[in-house]
Amino acid sequence: DMDGTLTDLAFDRAFFQHTLPRAYAEARGIDHDTASAHVARELAVIHGTLEWYSLPNLSRLFDVDLTALTAELAHNVRLQAGALEFLDKAGRRYRRVLVTNADPGVLALKLRHLGIGAWLDAVISAHHLGAAKEEAVFYERLAALEPDCPQAGVLIDDNLRAITAARRAGLATVTITRPDLGSDPHAEVEGPAVESVADLLPYL
Repeated sequence: DMDGTLTDLAFDRAFFQHTLPRAYAEARGIDHDTASAHVARELAVIHGTLEWYSLPNLSRLFDVDLTALTAELAHNVRLQAGALEFLDKAGRRYRRVLVTNADPGVLALKLRHLGIGAWLDAVISAHHLGAAKEEAVFYERLAALEPDCPQAGVLIDDNLRAITAARRAGLATVTITRPDLGSDPHAEVEGPAVESVADLLPYL
């Protein structure tokens, strides 16, 4: 996973809780609290689906050019401490496949900004598979691209719904419990878990 696993989820949290409501408020000429409540309601309806992760869809939904807005803010994206060291060390023994729900445009933007392409063997977007990581069919389609999945694969992710779906599909998982350094860790997690990928370095 990328957001919350390799990167600090603080950027995404700020985008959805502050940047998007502010842009919507300015576009509609309404106060920030009203805009925030509306945005939260609309996002709750599509949470966990590809529509939630699609910038073109969200731009249409809120009538705001979020693609341009994201490009302006991309410099604020930060890697988690130890992320590059983890990818480098993991690559000596394992195939490193980035699987992400991120919008393809946002994904390309973040990969360019973070410069982590050289540490990845493959990048698979949920949008190209036509299903989010929270859905069982995602893992069926992933197995067609990565024959070692699920039997010999491990999903490292902060998304608890994605972790559950992957586990049901027979994939081993490790949950990242502190994807956002500005917030508290996940309180209740089932199965193997670490605060960050840096905690996995001794096992590689």
